[in-house]
Amino acid sequence: MKNLLQFVILSSICCFTSTGLLAQDTKLKNVDPSGTWRWTFDGNGNTIKSALSLDADKKGKVTGILVANEREIKVLEGSIKGNELQLKIEFEMQEREIQGAFRGEIDGDQLAGNIEFKSDEGAREFRWKAERSVEAADLLGTWDVVVETP
Repeated sequence: MKNLLQFVILSSICCFTSTGLLAQDTKLKNVDPSGTWRWTFDGNGNTIKSALSLDADKKGKVTGILVANEREIKVLEGSIKGNELQLKIEFEMQEREIQGAFRGEIDGDQLAGNIEFKSDEGAREFRWKAERSVEAADLLGTWDVVVETP
């Protein structure tokens, strides 16, 4: 009976330990943010369409370009940790330097979070919700395609 009890206790410890390690390993795996994320927002009574094209490496570094109001803005810093995306941009508008910080969580093809813009006039924060999508403009260019047939 004593051996059976020891076996049950040892088995339980192994089971809980391995389950915990699997759960921990899942948390560490980064979601791939690569692709084009689109959203619209109201800017002083005008609807502004935005597109954020991203690419990520295996270490979690994210690069990309934001296109908004016919302006292209390079992502200066970007990272993905688990499903949490963070990006920093800078641009000039009406002779003011503006820094933007995007923070959001990816759930499938949905991205939601906050954007904070700072300038010498102060800071403003907005909710942000984007969808990953593909449009014809994303596919334009020269493609090198190889198709192997039997």
